[in-house]
Amino acid sequence: MEKGNPDPSGMTCFSDPRLLWNGFQIQLTPESPSAERRLEVAGIADCVPFLGVTDLKEILTAVIKRNAMSVRECRPLKVVNYLEGEAVRLTRQLPLSLSRDAMKDVLSRMKRQLGDDCRTCIHGRPFFHHLTEVPETEQDALRIMSSAR
Repeated sequence: MEKGNPDPSGMTCFSDPRLLWNGFQIQLTPESPSAERRLEVAGIADCVPFLGVTDLKEILTAVIKRNAMSVRECRPLKVVNYLEGEAVRLTRQLPLSLSRDAMKDVLSRMKRQLGDDCRTCIHGRPFFHHLTEVPETEQDALRIMSSAR
């Protein structure tokens, strides 16, 4: 796992996104004559209710036993549920209709942040639904209308 450089006291903080982005700040204490080096939980995200050491164990188990390389592969269930709830909450705050410019802005941010190949939300549901074919010419429109009857 990725670690930062030790500070002057010898304390080293882990900078691995699999820990940090799942809500944990872990530090390695320096060796002292009376004790061995040890890991300490220096911080836990307070926005996820009841996040604790068992969730940290879930992350570490995924990294060690399942060779989880990405943050998503080692997310604890509590964090997944929290993120899903936040996505729903934020979506419900959106207005029912958006202007054309606002919609273009949303789509461009989605493309920039999620990439071209992402078509589903965190719940696995599609972002877009096919409604109809938009005709490019009047002849196409007439053909679509005649086939619909």
